Amino acid sequence: MKDIARWFSEMTASGTATVSYTTSCRGKQVIVRPFEQSTKDALLKLMEKRLQEDQDSCYEVLNSMFPGKMLRCGVTLSLGRSTLKVVKRLGKGGYGVVFKVCEIDASVDGVDVDLAMKVQASCAWDMFISREIEHRTRGKQRQWFCCCQRGVQYVDKGVTIMPRGGQTLQYLLNAYNRRGKHMHELTAMAFTIELLKIVECLHQHDILHLDIKLDNLLLREQHHHPLQGLLIIDFGRSIDLRLLPPKCVFEGNSEWCTAPLGVQTWCYEPDRYSVACAAHFLLWGTMLPFDTRTSVPTTTVRMKRYWQSSLWQPVFAELLTSPGPVNAAIRQPLEAHLASKTDLLVSEMAQHKWMI
Repeated sequence: MKDIARWFSEMTASGTATVSYTTSCRGKQVIVRPFEQSTKDALLKLMEKRLQEDQDSCYEVLNSMFPGKMLRCGVTLSLGRSTLKVVKRLGKGGYGVVFKVCEIDASVDGVDVDLAMKVQASCAWDMFISREIEHRTRGKQRQWFCCCQRGVQYVDKGVTIMPRGGQTLQYLLNAYNRRGKHMHELTAMAFTIELLKIVECLHQHDILHLDIKLDNLLLREQHHHPLQGLLIIDFGRSIDLRLLPPKCVFEGNSEWCTAPLGVQTWCYEPDRYSVACAAHFLLWGTMLPFDTRTSVPTTTVRMKRYWQSSLWQPVFAELLTSPGPVNAAIRQPLEAHLASKTDLLVSEMAQHKWMI
């Protein structure tokens, strides 16, 4: 097997999307360690190269320092070709800080356009995955993804601009908890179905998200439709499988997704596990339980007497035991049940407007 760092170096230099691999350190299986720094650096270089070659990517590289060192409410800054005013800080994650900003556009009678701005070390990864999602998805699929519209890479910081979505699913769950209530089973079912559709779409288009959690799922209002949908954000840890050898597998802990599964190599498993965790949080407000004997998630989840256990248990078992991509068969029994309960679901979701 070629040294993996050397292979990535050659791939980056040549600009090719994939290379032919016939051997590896484990028979004919290609092992990639995506969270090793050398691997991330090589992939990032390839993404930066692709973005700069794409005239429609809205990605700029500037040979200057980021002008917003002291970001606070009311500060105005020039970001590439845009002028933005900081409204407030929305949140901080492990890799960046997100602000609500408004774009001041004199060509539209001075109307301020609300946006979100993410500041991190590099914006190329988010921008590249966003571009690929927009290229590969069609029609209604695009409503599920909050993709970066523009990216500016400074010497010290990378900045992405994206539409500002609604509140997070975690915020909604916290609103229930503050009132001493649990989310209704039908509401949890509807959001689980929506999340399964989103992940199914990503997997169909050869993208792993790898950071699915309630904080990265925004509530999406649907025009002329009483039910809320979901919008997924933050592609800073996502993997584009088309940049890698066909049918490769991964090694290394994705921080919170793979270690609990007890698997040595993985591909789609972290996303499947994350969907199961999200569904359990919606139902119970707690983390997915573990089998104390094996220290891996239990595939039989405790249910309330009046819940649809016969529908939920196969979903959890499938998500936690099957290795392949998420597919429509997982959600179809839930959808069939929900179709006969639309009026009650609309009534339950109507409460969200005053809760948040």
